[in-house]
Amino acid sequence: MRRSISVPPDAPPVPRDFLGYLRAFGPGLIMALTWLGASDLVSSTVAGSSYGYALLWAPILAFAARFAFVNIIAKYELYNERGESLIGGMLRIHKSVPIMLLVMAVLLGHFYNAYMISGLGEATYRIVGPIGAPWMWSFAWIAACIALIFFGAFKTAERIFYVFLAVLSIVFIGLAIWVRPSPTDILSGIFLLQIPPTAGKFGAVLVVISLIGAMAGSLANLLYPYFMRQKGWTDPKYRRVQTYDLLFGTVAVILLDLSVWIVAAEVLHPRGMQVSDMGGLANMFVLVLGQVGKPIFHAGLIAMMASSTIGLSLGHGYLSQDIMHKLANGPSSSLPPDAVERSKTYRLVVLWCLISPFIWSVPGMPGFVPLSIVVNAAAVVLTPILAALVWYLTAHPRFIGEEYRNGLWSNLMMAVLFALACYATWQSITTLL
Repeated sequence: MRRSISVPPDAPPVPRDFLGYLRAFGPGLIMALTWLGASDLVSSTVAGSSYGYALLWAPILAFAARFAFVNIIAKYELYNERGESLIGGMLRIHKSVPIMLLVMAVLLGHFYNAYMISGLGEATYRIVGPIGAPWMWSFAWIAACIALIFFGAFKTAERIFYVFLAVLSIVFIGLAIWVRPSPTDILSGIFLLQIPPTAGKFGAVLVVISLIGAMAGSLANLLYPYFMRQKGWTDPKYRRVQTYDLLFGTVAVILLDLSVWIVAAEVLHPRGMQVSDMGGLANMFVLVLGQVGKPIFHAGLIAMMASSTIGLSLGHGYLSQDIMHKLANGPSSSLPPDAVERSKTYRLVVLWCLISPFIWSVPGMPGFVPLSIVVNAAAVVLTPILAALVWYLTAHPRFIGEEYRNGLWSNLMMAVLFALACYATWQSITTLL
């Protein structure tokens, strides 16, 4: 018999109609916009400028794999017989597993946000002109994020993320519509599964395989269940709305990713132009819109980096608190959502994720690149480990129960994702070396 876990006293009702589902959505959007980082936009631009529409199916396949993987994690949270989180199951495997994840959450919370907070300061400075300095705007964004997270709580974050989605849609999807892409070319790129000749160091197939494998084992995939719990979705009756919620967020990010890809395919590919950084992406907006394109691009960039910064800080705070609580009280222990946000571990990790990266925004600060390479290498090694752990927990009746353990197709999918994660790790380590 499944034990119920701590739920908020005002647990949300189960939606009964289309509008009810729309009003219920939120955790999936926060999760998806947390996934959407600056590197994703650059990768989409590079792929679109190099291959045109030929590989347009690749990000759809990659995000579909990520959706399936995270949806299996959500199933474990809702259906396992003990009513415990995924971390509780990992603690039952061995105490070292959640300790390893805690260390990685703290490290990655610092280094991932270092890119975002530094970028927020730079992008804001480019919009406001010669007012202040980039590091000052980075500090202002840190203060704003702390205020939102500590005084606004999860419900406020949900509303803010819809604002971020609106800005991102206007900037990136709007630009894709503005360039008037060919619907035939888009459909061909999605459904024909074309594999173009190599344009660069790695072949197209290897790029796609590595992309899917890296997404499958990302630490960020473990954050979605904590957004679910803050929402109050802690019972099997929320499975349908949870699935639609995650699908909504995934589709939103796919559309944003494809929009950038389409603009690059329409604007850069015919000219034989390629980009390798955010400056090149900004120039693409200028080619389409003129000089007004720069502030529009930076507005979208701010929305993207702010959503990732807030989502990562929230998620890593929830994850770290859960690990510390379970290490002290056992795998089935948990706190109500409001108690989680008042806990010292949660607050300390959120502050760490937001304040410690500021050191890299100080002028003249050296040494960031070597340190980030070391941490990213550790994150790469973690990828197949996470994929294997999730597969084991959702396939073994000891953890999820006989009734809800993976069936044939789920196990087959997890086997494929695990193999791709191993391959992505091998490719990444080879590249780093």
